[in-house]
Amino acid sequence: MPEIIVNRVAGGQALHEPAENWEKAEYLYKKSQKTAPKTETAAFATMQTARCQAYQNQRDRALKTYNLFLSDYSKSLWADDALLKAGVLCAGPMGDSARGAKYFWKNQKKIRRVE
Repeated sequence: MPEIIVNRVAGGQALHEPAENWEKAEYLYKKSQKTAPKTETAAFATMQTARCQAYQNQRDRALKTYNLFLSDYSKSLWADDALLKAGVLCAGPMGDSARGAKYFWKNQKKIRRVE
């Protein structure tokens, strides 16, 4: 298993912590979300939480977390990356390319609005 480094903010400081496993990494990212709610820091931590859930084969939980980028974090700088990851999760490990395509289209519409 590759080394897992958690990049998060705590007490106003950037921390780069090693995590022994994906469960610990998820815990640290959730902790970071609470430190600065509704910020870009929290959005990044939310996206990374979903990534940890996906690596733990908790795919439905990961999609539920990625879906926060369709609502709570829809204006985040991380939204396009999170929606892309959600589509890849659906089309790849979940084997549901139709579901994945919906995330890709939502992401494409978001990108076109920005341009």
